[in-house]
Amino acid sequence: MLGIGIIAAVGPVLAFPALAQADPVTIKNPSFEDPAVPDGGFTIGPITDWITSGVTGVLHPLTPFHFDFVPDGLQVRYSNGGSLSQVLDDFGRWQRSDRVR
Repeated sequence: MLGIGIIAAVGPVLAFPALAQADPVTIKNPSFEDPAVPDGGFTIGPITDWITSGVTGVLHPLTPFHFDFVPDGLQVRYSNGGSLSQVLDDFGRWQRSDRVR
């Protein structure tokens, strides 16, 4: 008890909130595999499960002509100044939606 009294007399007692724990969030079509595009092909316009604006689309690159590798899956998203977002709706107990940008 003496130690607590000294801390309180010297300054405010610091209280640390419990560490937050995040629930997993599902991102739909994360590697842009839908719509499927043939080797070397691309789309201009909407991407399944994503909200797009401007000039954007899906590209199925000819590896290694376009890229040394594709990070995930066979396709990538490209943009010529367009934007991309997705409404995330499984925030569990928080019951809210946000956008990934």
